[in-house]
Amino acid sequence: MNLRLSTHKVLRIVSILIIGLYIIFWCNLRTLPFLDFPNHLTRCYVISKLLSDPIPHFQKFFSFNFTFTPYILGDLLLSSLVLFTSLDFAAVLWPVVCFLSLPVALTFYLRELRFEREQITLAQLFSLYLSSNWFFLSGFFNYQLGVSLVFIAIAFWERIMANFSPLHSEAARGRFRYMNYGIFVLSVTSVYLMHLAAFFFLCLILVVNAGFYMWKRERFVKVALLSLIPLIVIGGIFILIAIAYSPGFGSGRNIMTFRSPLSKLTAIGTMFVRFNYTIDITLFIAFIILVIGPVIMNRIGYFQMKKETRTKQHLLFVIALVVIYAALPVSSSGAYDVDNRALPFIFIFLLFVGLGAGATLGEDKKAQESFYLNSKGFCLRKVYFISTVLLTLANLSYLVVNLTPYENKLKEYKQAILATPENKVVLPVATWKADGRIEVDLHFGALYTALRGGITPYLFSSDSNSPHTYFYYQQRLYAPSIFWYKRKDDVVDWSRVQDTYDYIITTKPLDMGQIGIPTIVEIFSNNSASVYALRKP
Repeated sequence: MNLRLSTHKVLRIVSILIIGLYIIFWCNLRTLPFLDFPNHLTRCYVISKLLSDPIPHFQKFFSFNFTFTPYILGDLLLSSLVLFTSLDFAAVLWPVVCFLSLPVALTFYLRELRFEREQITLAQLFSLYLSSNWFFLSGFFNYQLGVSLVFIAIAFWERIMANFSPLHSEAARGRFRYMNYGIFVLSVTSVYLMHLAAFFFLCLILVVNAGFYMWKRERFVKVALLSLIPLIVIGGIFILIAIAYSPGFGSGRNIMTFRSPLSKLTAIGTMFVRFNYTIDITLFIAFIILVIGPVIMNRIGYFQMKKETRTKQHLLFVIALVVIYAALPVSSSGAYDVDNRALPFIFIFLLFVGLGAGATLGEDKKAQESFYLNSKGFCLRKVYFISTVLLTLANLSYLVVNLTPYENKLKEYKQAILATPENKVVLPVATWKADGRIEVDLHFGALYTALRGGITPYLFSSDSNSPHTYFYYQQRLYAPSIFWYKRKDDVVDWSRVQDTYDYIITTKPLDMGQIGIPTIVEIFSNNSASVYALRKP
């Protein structure tokens, strides 16, 4: 027992140090090498100005309305952070908060389910790998926060169930029942306001959970059904708002694209594919081996444990989510990677299955003979812990190697933005090739609006087929597809570009033959970007 405690203390100290290393790394990334984040940050900067200190031409071009709709919560939080601190401070802090939200949420959830301290520490280490996935590096921060809030909501749902346990006195159950239900409703609402996909998966998980409880224990039927009321009410509100804002909602005009069965199978690890396919798949396989290792090597078999309910429950979630993943389209109404939104939940619950196979909940002595809680198997435990630590360190090293080179390039891009005159209308052009599945320059030009107070055309808004229904352009500028240079997916009307824009900011290298305005004049250039003035005809 002493050996076990000392081993856990060492593991805990190592995990804290590794978490600190991740925080230091993210804080040192000052140039926002996250695909969509510069766009979201700029939109939130505009919202903060519209709400506090309106800039006249911002009021002319942009509009913001409070609506009870998904995505608005993340924008309001980030806008408030920009308003009360600064753009630069918010740009550094927000990614760190979003990254740490998953380790914090999983810790809270596992503590609520009374997992062993050792298993919680292991989950924290694994969550560092899970949290630095493709969604995070692509700047899908609202979704990252939405996933984290889902586990907060489920934890309070479990607390509501616990309030009906005969282990509590009737008075105690009465005191905590209403408070926990209120917090549960608040957390469910927060998930909905953060991201629609996260709310969808929360509904799925809670419905499966309620069914599981009602099947196991009849006395939970009423409270399980009562807990689903917030989901029904919020879902109904969303449908009414969608009908009001989208006249074509439910008309069947939604175009969906589906993967083939083979593509579904090969895409199941894509949330971990970031820069280098070979390295990412190697890390992914190592993660899977470490997660299912306890299941395979458990000496007594986790289905034979006396307290196997949680493990079966989490396995049921995995099965339900895999079925949903198989059924969802890859794209729908301009939203892409729709089916991949199920993947974080699949792998998180698969992690919980592995943790449950390594140790039961509570004080079952027989179950503690499992493969990494048994003090006699110390060597195997040590190999497992070291392997988990090495996975997180290898992942961090991989991120450092691939993201650090963009610091200098994006600093030079920012210099080009700052060299562009203020309050102008600017067309950003992204030319860098994708680095694996990451394109750091695609939305970086949107920062001209935040840094120089001008207008750029590509901010995510309701009038550009974006789900941010509360934010839109009052005057829509002509703009070619943001991918026109990289993918050649649009024919640019250069005469309209010349009439609409004052400047073009472009990354390098640039094929000038692609620019159909012979009279443009270069006013700034460095190794990474150039600024061109457009002469009006």
